[in-house]
Amino acid sequence: MKLTAVFEHWHLGDGNYPALAVGDEVRLSFELTIHAVDPLPHDAAEEVVQIQDAEYAIAARLIRRYAEGDGREFPVFEADWFRFYCPIAPPDDLPIGARVRLRGTLALDHYLWVEFLHRYPDAPDLFYNLRVARVRQVRIPPRFVTRTQDSLSHPTSVAPTNYGAGDVIDVRRVAERDDGPAFSLVEFEPLPAGAGPSRPTFIAA
Repeated sequence: MKLTAVFEHWHLGDGNYPALAVGDEVRLSFELTIHAVDPLPHDAAEEVVQIQDAEYAIAARLIRRYAEGDGREFPVFEADWFRFYCPIAPPDDLPIGARVRLRGTLALDHYLWVEFLHRYPDAPDLFYNLRVARVRQVRIPPRFVTRTQDSLSHPTSVAPTNYGAGDVIDVRRVAERDDGPAFSLVEFEPLPAGAGPSRPTFIAA
């Protein structure tokens, strides 16, 4: 089991996560931003397939649905060995137990699970003890960046189809780039059973 997830650099400024470095041992939960969702045939197996970088195709089963503070709901899915939540619910009101094929971007839990876990009854375990195996900085291409005299605006990350090899560099630690806005792609590998932190790596928790 290996996972690659987006680390958006606003986490550093907000103090959510430390600047992860190669070799760090972490305890993390993950979210998937859904780009497409389709029914899963009854005879199809659950699976987690990496498409490119942090883009995944996941055949999963809906196991929980929880309310956010504003009344909206978000789903929790299980796919073979992997559990995760989606910050935005699929377009259909899926019942518990529904099996679907999701395509989306995997990222570190932005706070919805780890910070409010105490609010969720019968919460499944979404945490994984992992080691940081690789960190890549991805420059957000200039066409996505808007600069004015007083402001700078840009997305917090972009899809692999929107950046090229020249925008990506291997580094030892999550950090901003000198040549403009960026985000990081962090590759994780599992730790042996019983190894690693006992508390989430999320600083604000």
